[in-house]
Amino acid sequence: MAWLEFLGRFHPVFLHLPIGLLVGALGLELLNQKTKSTGLNAAILSLLFWGMITAIITAMLGYFLQWEGGYEERLLNIHKILGISTSALSVVVFLLRKFGTNRRIYLSVFALTTAVLLLAGHFGGALTHGSSYLTDKMPNGLRSVLGLPPKAAPEAEAVAVDASSLVFQDVIQPIFRQKCTSCHNPEKAKGELLLHNQAGVEKGGKDGPLFIAGDADNSLLIQRIHLPVTNEDHMPPEGKKQLSEDEVALIEWWVQNHKTFEDRIQDVDVPESIQAVFAKSIKPENPVFRLELKDPGEKKLTSLRNEGVKVMRLAAENPLVEINMSYRQDLEPDFLKKLFPIADQIAYLNLSKSNVTDAMVKDLGRFPHLVRLYLDNTSITDAALEAIQGMEYLQYLNLYGTAVTDAGLVNLENLPQLQELFLWQTGVTDAGVQELSAKKPSLEINTGISGSNLGAIIPLQAPVIQTDETLFTDSLQVQLMLNVDGIKVFYTLDGSDPDSTSLLYNGPFTIKRTTEIRAFATKPGWQSSPIGSKQLIRSKYRPREVSLSVPPNQKYQGSGPSTLIDFHKGSNQFGDGQWLGFEKQDVTATLDMGSAVPVSHVTVSCLENASSWIFFPRGIQIEISNDGKSWKRQAQETYPEATGAATPAIKNFLVTFPEQSARFVRVKVTGQKTNPRWHPNPGEPCWFFVDEILVD
Repeated sequence: MAWLEFLGRFHPVFLHLPIGLLVGALGLELLNQKTKSTGLNAAILSLLFWGMITAIITAMLGYFLQWEGGYEERLLNIHKILGISTSALSVVVFLLRKFGTNRRIYLSVFALTTAVLLLAGHFGGALTHGSSYLTDKMPNGLRSVLGLPPKAAPEAEAVAVDASSLVFQDVIQPIFRQKCTSCHNPEKAKGELLLHNQAGVEKGGKDGPLFIAGDADNSLLIQRIHLPVTNEDHMPPEGKKQLSEDEVALIEWWVQNHKTFEDRIQDVDVPESIQAVFAKSIKPENPVFRLELKDPGEKKLTSLRNEGVKVMRLAAENPLVEINMSYRQDLEPDFLKKLFPIADQIAYLNLSKSNVTDAMVKDLGRFPHLVRLYLDNTSITDAALEAIQGMEYLQYLNLYGTAVTDAGLVNLENLPQLQELFLWQTGVTDAGVQELSAKKPSLEINTGISGSNLGAIIPLQAPVIQTDETLFTDSLQVQLMLNVDGIKVFYTLDGSDPDSTSLLYNGPFTIKRTTEIRAFATKPGWQSSPIGSKQLIRSKYRPREVSLSVPPNQKYQGSGPSTLIDFHKGSNQFGDGQWLGFEKQDVTATLDMGSAVPVSHVTVSCLENASSWIFFPRGIQIEISNDGKSWKRQAQETYPEATGAATPAIKNFLVTFPEQSARFVRVKVTGQKTNPRWHPNPGEPCWFFVDEILVD
């Protein structure tokens, strides 16, 4: 048995031989079809013979290699069946070529053999590199046209953290995902060790526990990290991307200080050396956000709004603002002069699909703090870029669908903060892009993908449902966008899936109630897009006051109870300061509307992150009152328990009831309280997080 396992190690050495020989024979056969040269017959027969022999040997060696274990069974069985089938078919192809008389049968079997060979190779790659090995490194441009989500930005060797970050989930797990899980995942569990989740790390592998908390020197993980790279037990193995010194330091620090998998940075000792590692990973913020700028004042902003200018603050109590004039075809030649009174405070300026010209944007230089500038699908040329060449804070520039050429790119060379540039369907050439990339190597330039026949096999992207906000008090304008010409977009407003009989998008529209928009795109000769969706929530009233039956946990108390009615949505990061967290509790929020108003909808925004023991609520009950003493139940909803871990998600729980007049609205949220049975830590106290309660 030991000898056979040793021979199995030669499977990766031999497997390329049948691929090269059989594909080479196919190439000569195709050439032979055109030239009808008898001189190629002997070469083809020789390649088929040796392709057959090496295919049989490769299949046998692979059969021996499987005994080592550590491979995902489903993929292994598929690969094994395809490998054996390849060797069997190679014998049939050789015999048909040498003794057969029906050339059509021979070529059909040869084509089948090649297809099976390629599939066997693909599933072999999936076994050793993971099922996503073909798409992991795919450029975002190609991922986009294939309908795949953008690949995540490369993870830094150390993760930017704050005091509330979880040591394992937020610091160590990203390192494992980047450097270790290609060999230790459910599809390829080398050494019976899984590192893709907490449960696998806790369990360890066939050689025992992965680490000993508080004893880094005697922990198997640390010992194997420090083995010579040439040692077959070294982690990661030779040929894989190795751990950096900072990553090794972080892993050793984690093992030495580990108490539980719920440890947070603030709960453990963080020496200066580790603080220095964390500091390296923090992305430098655009310096414009550190400037002490004067607030523009609500009076100026209101005046601009009254003149038809859509202006919004980037955040509450932030002096920087965004101007959105996209799709406007009625802009006056001197419209930028209207913005001069707040020129210092404008960070985002969106002029996409508007009627702006070179002459109309000649004063862009008067806006020194622009960070994002949208000029896509306008009639501007290279002349417009002269106006932005001195912008020291410009980080994002969209020139898609304009007449800009290589000559205009020279104006972008000295923009120190520029990180993203969109040049799809412009006059810029590949040579121009390469020249700019050479001068600004860190600049990400998106030029899209050309080709008139791509749509026949590639689906359109789902339309982007663009709004200024997701929470609104009266009405909200909605745009459906997709950067492909000649498309039709169909949409619904009731949460149902749209089809070609649904509403046809003809331009921006306004909604005046809580709405779930679902939309898809279609174009002749292209595959229809998947359905995109977005929930937009109207809260007609802003409560005057809110009180809670129990206080939130002191670690996650946001700005107190007012966090629930401040109209500031939290992100999917529970530590962002916008969430109230409750552990193993129910909570009742009582909202005082100030006066009796007609109400019929209540929306509760919650977060779920199973890996951090956070789950959506199990129920919501709504009661109303006019005096705050006598209460009447209006609605009660229950929700199912999560059936498995998923990526962190935010969900808006909408509860509707017949319209009633009320001054007080009482919202009781019932939490999950303990982790479900499937969780790595079943029965332990868990959390629910809430950030907004909206009344309509």
